[in-house]
Amino acid sequence: MENQAAEQNPPVTSATACKESTSLITNEDIDKCCPRGRCRCCDWFRGLFPLSAKTRVGIIGGSWGLLTGIERVIILPTLWLYLNKFHSSAGAQFYGATLAGFNLLPLLCNPLFGWLSQRRFARVRLLIVVANLLEICGNFIYFTAPAPWLVFFGRFVAGAGSAAEPPLYADVVRVTSKKERTSFMVHLLLVKQFGIIAGPALTMLMHPIHAEVNQFVIDVYNSPGLFMAFLWAIHTIAVILVYPDIPHDSIEASAVEKSPETSEESSEQSDKTPTTESTTTICDDLGHSVRKYTDPEKLRMYFRIDIFSMIFIAFAGYFCLLAFESVLSPLLSHLFHWDEFNISLVYLGCGIEIVLIYVAFRLFLARQQERYLLLLAICLLLGAYFFNFALLVYVDTRKPAVYITLIIISTSIQVLGLTATSALPESMYTKAVPDSETDMAQGVFRTVMCVALLGGPLLGGGLHVLPWLVFILLAGIMAVCLALLVKAYPLLNYQCEAQNWDDLEREEAEAEAATAADATKSAADQNGQ
Repeated sequence: MENQAAEQNPPVTSATACKESTSLITNEDIDKCCPRGRCRCCDWFRGLFPLSAKTRVGIIGGSWGLLTGIERVIILPTLWLYLNKFHSSAGAQFYGATLAGFNLLPLLCNPLFGWLSQRRFARVRLLIVVANLLEICGNFIYFTAPAPWLVFFGRFVAGAGSAAEPPLYADVVRVTSKKERTSFMVHLLLVKQFGIIAGPALTMLMHPIHAEVNQFVIDVYNSPGLFMAFLWAIHTIAVILVYPDIPHDSIEASAVEKSPETSEESSEQSDKTPTTESTTTICDDLGHSVRKYTDPEKLRMYFRIDIFSMIFIAFAGYFCLLAFESVLSPLLSHLFHWDEFNISLVYLGCGIEIVLIYVAFRLFLARQQERYLLLLAICLLLGAYFFNFALLVYVDTRKPAVYITLIIISTSIQVLGLTATSALPESMYTKAVPDSETDMAQGVFRTVMCVALLGGPLLGGGLHVLPWLVFILLAGIMAVCLALLVKAYPLLNYQCEAQNWDDLEREEAEAEAATAADATKSAADQNGQ
């Protein structure tokens, strides 16, 4: 009886206790990562590429970021002129609303997708596929739109595709340790910046396109919609074939250590469970989840100064980025009469600069703390916005060479600061929230970001005739960010980083091997005596 009790309740080692305290999972093949990954429909393909779960998540996350970067920058340079193609006042009427509409639907979809993933009502792979299908539909509507309001509707539907971000980044948190998470996220954002470089280049390649099919005109303005629908279709196939199923917490992750026989017995028992019990369980889980996530204690966590400051700084970074992008195209078109080709060159230069900045971040993060780099970036942005204000008010526009040079300098400074405020707060936020709340925390974070992505284009697009006022408002937002960061600065020190499961399992195996060697040596000594 004692032996049976010992087998049922094995001793808890320090490594095991640490393992149970984290929601990080092993970096193993998909078949070893999760028993739910036993679906054999795509095993023939996965067997050709025996990659770890972290690598699979990185591939899908990186390609997802690449396509979102391409989509944003391939459409932005042409949107203003695309709307004006219908009639001269369409740009002024629909430009800001169309940019904001892309981020309107994610306000609902982001927390919904995060909640569905957190409660395991839908797998992350399925959520990404659904989001991709919405992207395909929205881009096809954008391509075939016969009126400006359908251009707005197409971007509105396509915006729901960004709802895949909360569960996707929650899986990134699960497959990485806190120590490696910042570098991993920087790599994902770096791939996205390659998309931002490729977008303007593709726009320039599409510049000479002009064809008619049954009186339907295909040109540089609507062809980005068809091109992005094709890319999202390819990405959907890749998600189905490559993306792993990842356990959500330490309880589910403990199933990793089960033998195949145990997993098969569990699946057989679950198959024999009556349908009524399954339905009752789902209803109970639904009611419990509603009570759980409306708990004031859970909500109060997001108002801690360290977590709130990271959310607000990330909000400000995305808000300022979208406001700047929204005002840039009309500003350059008005001042210098630039077309989509010249504006694409500006975006191309910004994309190259961002890639170089991320490479520099990778080097600086090994020597400097994240909070110090974030403080420096906010100070740069604050100075850049005042510089832009002075540039628009006092510089003589009759000297275009000097004016263009100063605009390029100010844009470069803003890109440097906005890159840091987009990447660093997100990584620091994931380290501040509990691992058990990862999915819902990502849903909250992405929802706030959607508010920023909604408000930024409304501000920049609505005030494009008063760009100096836009930069004054952005400077005020950065001043608030600076005050919050100074207040939370002592709490943003994440030096004691937890290990991931790979390190813990390696240490445990080494400890067991050392114990076995000692036991063998002791037995040999006793036999010798």
